[in-house]
Amino acid sequence: MKTVSELVGKIFLLVQPSNFKAYYELMEGDEVIGSFRMKRMFFFSTEAEGINGEHIEFYKSQWWKSEISIR
Repeated sequence: MKTVSELVGKIFLLVQPSNFKAYYELMEGDEVIGSFRMKRMFFFSTEAEGINGEHIEFYKSQWWKSEISIR
């Protein structure tokens, strides 16, 4: 498993394997970096709890851009 410092500055892809479940995978290329279930749908900010219990926040730092940041 990669450390957070190895992932800084990389571009990721958010994949929803099933349209019927709020389950997502965060991928870097072909490698799954993490997987989690969303507590609620995307607004300007939303939190998720990872499979290992870590908390992840997805947010749009600028509402006019399509980029989503993670912290």
